[in-house]
Amino acid sequence: MSYVTRLACSNCLHRAGSPGCKLVKEPIHTQHTLFRIPAPLSSTQLFHTSSTLHSMTVGLHVTRWWSSQPPVQGYWGPSTASIDWCEANYAITRFIAEFTNTLSNLVFVSWALYGVKKCRDEKLPLPLALCQVGIALVGIGSFLFHATLRYEWQLGDELPMIFCCAFITYVTFDTGSISQPRTRFVRCLPYLLFIYSFGVSAIYLRYPNPVFHQVAYAFIQLVATFRSAYTVRAAPEGTYREQKNKADATRYLLIGSITFITGFLIWNIDNLFCDRISHLKEYLGTPWSFIVEGHAWWHLATGTGSYMIVVGLQLLSLSLKEGADGFEMRRAGPFGMCPYVARIPIKIDPKLH
Repeated sequence: MSYVTRLACSNCLHRAGSPGCKLVKEPIHTQHTLFRIPAPLSSTQLFHTSSTLHSMTVGLHVTRWWSSQPPVQGYWGPSTASIDWCEANYAITRFIAEFTNTLSNLVFVSWALYGVKKCRDEKLPLPLALCQVGIALVGIGSFLFHATLRYEWQLGDELPMIFCCAFITYVTFDTGSISQPRTRFVRCLPYLLFIYSFGVSAIYLRYPNPVFHQVAYAFIQLVATFRSAYTVRAAPEGTYREQKNKADATRYLLIGSITFITGFLIWNIDNLFCDRISHLKEYLGTPWSFIVEGHAWWHLATGTGSYMIVVGLQLLSLSLKEGADGFEMRRAGPFGMCPYVARIPIKIDPKLH
């Protein structure tokens, strides 16, 4: 009779030689039993298995858009995030997991810093500057997430989205004239948005379901969108400055929304056709493959679109609260591509002195 020696473990996650494992000698009955020896795991399978152990412990469903993602580990170790996007990991440097997806977030930060500076220069109200700060936080969190593909920084990308949209939602409702007392709803709104943002964050940390986060973000985003549309429609047009500011605000709200939606379409194409696009990247080679990194284009579009939307809301809000005669939209940078809201200097008649 022939024998086979196998490793028996009390836990399927044990390694050979760990407690609970021992060698067992068993007989082989060749006349009655047909054995099929399983094929050893490939390096890719081993990489994907090890990188999902952390996700399994916290109940995450791991999505990898590129089915042939090479088994590469860089400085930050294996991915523990619930999503691995359609870009080769550590292809450029061992310190950045997704190179173009990481650097493209600098667009968020650049626009936000520019917006904060202009808010400070023009002495605009704090809530308007906080909208720009929120955009910066989203960009920083996304930068760290794509650089490391670690779950903790994935949260740093996803959770600020809720808070940023909460700031924007407040601005869309706080449009009453400063000469009139605020309504009870507007006075309570900061507390309601605070409870909503922290409540969503707490639930998501306890139950990391991506669908829940997407629904929670979509809800507050839709509230801000519909409120913005209503406010624009109801804005007065009695004077030239009111007409001009309403037209400028509408223009940049539309530009921002179209840019945002275009980025969303590119994001979906990049996900759904990832394998085909990855073959094209291999054919083009570095650096030409950067052109077809769809997720990076999503960052460029949403970063720019978010800034344009916020600028449009700033002009609309200030015109309604403090009067259209005190503000205007100005354009700086090459081809006037960097709009910002500026105060109109008050002209004093010298004859009065």
